[in-house]
Amino acid sequence: MNRLRDTASARVLRNPVATTENEQVVTDSEANALVLQTLLLEAIDSANMAICVYDERGRYVTVNECACKILGYSRDELLWHDVADFTEGGIDRTVLSRNEHREGVRMVTRKDGTKVPCAFVVTPTRVGHLPYFIAVWWTLDHDDPRADGAA
Repeated sequence: MNRLRDTASARVLRNPVATTENEQVVTDSEANALVLQTLLLEAIDSANMAICVYDERGRYVTVNECACKILGYSRDELLWHDVADFTEGGIDRTVLSRNEHREGVRMVTRKDGTKVPCAFVVTPTRVGHLPYFIAVWWTLDHDDPRADGAA
């Protein structure tokens, strides 16, 4: 986390009273939970693997910075796409309805048209009562034997 956020987090933990119009009290456990959530979100966004969340139709809901770099799109651009837009041959949409964990290797097409083999792991999750999928994926080195099976 950056210095400003670290300072603010430390201040929240030392002074659990929020200065809102309602003078709500923020407990130490609530403040700690907020700091941990922020840390997790920053860790995900700065990870060296692409991490994406998409809905039951395959539409991206959120993506991390690595996904943007690998695909060559801005975050805002990616949120207008779905997973089939980048995978060679699209995707079998029936796998979305089965709500199963899956992994493999696929060729991914970048914005500039180049293709790169990527390994992936996808697992279903729920936020509230809504179904989502979390995908973690990474590019394979051309020396990786799995790269040949991606085509």
